[in-house]
Amino acid sequence: MLQGTTMKLFSLENRNIAVTGASSGFGHH
Repeated sequence: MLQGTTMKLFSLENRNIAVTGASSGFGHH
């Protein structure tokens, strides 16, 4: 089924968002 692939992509996107948020957060602080 597609659920495994979807979860993998979802976690990958979350990781990118988290990294981007942390980078911008450190930059502002």
